[in-house]
Amino acid sequence: MNFKVTLIQCNMNIGEENYNLRKMKKYLTKAVEANTDLVVLPETWLTGFGKKIFENINTYAKKENNEILQYLKDFAFDKDLHIVGGTILEKERDGNIYNNLYYINRNGIVEGKYSKMHLYSPGGEHKVVTPGHDISFVETEFGKFGFMICYDIRFPELARLYAQKEIDVLYVVANFNDPKKDQWLNLLKTRALENQFYVVACNRSGKKYFGNSVIINPEGDIQLNAGRREGIYSGYVDLSLIKAIRKEFPYLEDIRNDIYNLKLNK
Repeated sequence: MNFKVTLIQCNMNIGEENYNLRKMKKYLTKAVEANTDLVVLPETWLTGFGKKIFENINTYAKKENNEILQYLKDFAFDKDLHIVGGTILEKERDGNIYNNLYYINRNGIVEGKYSKMHLYSPGGEHKVVTPGHDISFVETEFGKFGFMICYDIRFPELARLYAQKEIDVLYVVANFNDPKKDQWLNLLKTRALENQFYVVACNRSGKKYFGNSVIINPEGDIQLNAGRREGIYSGYVDLSLIKAIRKEFPYLEDIRNDIYNLKLNK
């Protein structure tokens, strides 16, 4: 069984929410026209990411159950489409601001929510955003999905926690910028290879951003690379390949839990 994934690799204007929303609506419509099963948006696609946003975080952070999330839910339902909704900066009921990713199924229902766990301290994100404290995985008609956001990919422990849950696809949404293209690709390939799952990663494009949204199979091979240009890019995830690779080389069974053990603290 395989399914079609479309990555929306777009440029965005920092802080210009109306402009960014209009652009995303256009690209979502194009994704539907591509007859895709699932669409992936980049991190903070509504606002952009960086100093201007962090210095005015209360202006840009949305309330829980906001109109942007509702728009994505309605779109998923209307178009019979699964959505990995990039991220939205949100102020939750505890008064803290989180960088939140939502997985929305084709019925317009939020099945998964992940709050960015590793905040980008070199850019000041950690000063205004509160880190998440849990992984997020969901069972879907296309297998089991897990989620990461940008800086998270530098921490292999998080990817291994997902592997322990036997996910099939890890979705990564990001604002990874120049000159770190090689690091981005090497990290993503490694996460796929060392954990035997697909990695589907959607990065933004534009000035100082290199794009290179990718679909990488469980052997660490890049099946799709979007390059630098803005647009929509589609490829396929083959669930039978995952099963074949894990059956042929079940190396994760040889982990020495008697010597080292990774677990999620509660």
